[in-house]
Amino acid sequence: SLSNINQAQITGYTWDFGDNNGSSQSNPQHLYTSPGAYQGYLLVLTNHGCQDSLAFSQTVLSNPQLDSLVLESGCALALLDFQAFGNPGGGGSLSGTWDFGDGNSGLGFNVQHSYQQAGNYSVSYVVQDPSGCADTLNQTVQVLEKPEILSIPLPNLCSQASWNPQPNINFSGSGGAFLQDYRWNFGDGNQANGASPTHSYLAAGTYPLSLIVESNQGCGDTLFAAVTVHPTPNINVQISDLCDGEPISWINNTSVSGGGQITTHAWDLGDGSNSNLSVPQHTYAGPGLYSVNYQVDSDQGCTSTAQWDIEVKNLPSS
Repeated sequence: SLSNINQAQITGYTWDFGDNNGSSQSNPQHLYTSPGAYQGYLLVLTNHGCQDSLAFSQTVLSNPQLDSLVLESGCALALLDFQAFGNPGGGGSLSGTWDFGDGNSGLGFNVQHSYQQAGNYSVSYVVQDPSGCADTLNQTVQVLEKPEILSIPLPNLCSQASWNPQPNINFSGSGGAFLQDYRWNFGDGNQANGASPTHSYLAAGTYPLSLIVESNQGCGDTLFAAVTVHPTPNINVQISDLCDGEPISWINNTSVSGGGQITTHAWDLGDGSNSNLSVPQHTYAGPGLYSVNYQVDSDQGCTSTAQWDIEVKNLPSS
């Protein structure tokens, strides 16, 4: 009767997935292990012995397969090469999406990326073909600390004066790194190594200074600067010995090259007397050997000093 038909129930499911595997579940899940075109069917049975079947076709594409990632380790701020290798599968391309682990991403199987800070970053690459088939690989890349030369403070430099440069370098020394190499080029034909070498510029002028620093891990930085060297005053004083009671006789032709000016004179005349005149007038109280010291300063902050011994002779006896 019609009521008996309505009371029929499905009592059995027979699935054939076309790859020698099957299932008796009503809604099974199945994983094909190989790509290909599969012909399957479904057979259902009721409690009254009735049955029906449905044939179906299933096309399984080959997945893209990533074999390896080649990630270049290196220094912070440097462009590092990242490459993906594998089989593109049925989709025809390995082009995918990179997650560099620092909040940035990239597209393509061959890219470059730079990290702002040192550290270990977990990098992932996902490739997906147009049909939605995908593969993923993850790998860690090590980024080394890069020293950064912030500045080289330049004091008021004068020719023939010693200078020990003190560079300001941003470098924490993380991961066992340390600065092992300092290479200075002073721009006057002289070079030096070390964190703070001593150097003197023999002549006034402007010199191209450069400093290269490098860590034990091979990360480095370079800074260029223009160094201005001011001329040191050239002391040119003619002094002759004198007899007791005679005033000092001298000629002072001290000057500064390049248009500089002498701003101060400081004389120590060796007998407790001092003067700030260019050519002081002085008579010694008696015969003897007097040590005279002279210092001059220029308007560019450069100083020169000189020392002489003046002999005051006894007058001939009558």
